[in-house]
Amino acid sequence: GQASFWWLGNLAVVSSFPVLPAVFLSVKKIFKGKLWYVFLIAPFVGLAFLGAHPQWTIYFLTAGGAYAIFLAWQKYSDTHSFGAVLRPALATLSAVVAGVLSAYPQLLYSFKFAHLSNRSGGVDYATAISNLAALPADLIRFVLPAFSLRHI
Repeated sequence: GQASFWWLGNLAVVSSFPVLPAVFLSVKKIFKGKLWYVFLIAPFVGLAFLGAHPQWTIYFLTAGGAYAIFLAWQKYSDTHSFGAVLRPALATLSAVVAGVLSAYPQLLYSFKFAHLSNRSGGVDYATAISNLAALPADLIRFVLPAFSLRHI
């Protein structure tokens, strides 16, 4: 709906979208024995951390990790061999680590200066409501970004 349309217009979010299919494809191929697909994960992860919304990149990597766990479980139930699971799992993990290390200069300074952000202190919900910083319409706008009281 509206939330999807709004997020698709955000360049920082959209530039992280190629990570999900790249990670899923790579993980599937790695677990089928094509280990050279690790070279597809690492650049996508590194570039996503450098030029995209870091939270979306983490969401996509979490989904890819869950998919890798599923494939590992499936491979183990087919082969009953821990060694057959360990090699592709380590290859996938090493590709993600290589991607994160390639983005390390950006991530280092993001972590270093995060405590200086205006968002770092936070405000509790009661204070936000009492100072009219968060109105009920804002909660609706969280789900429907184009919502406005003039539409009612």
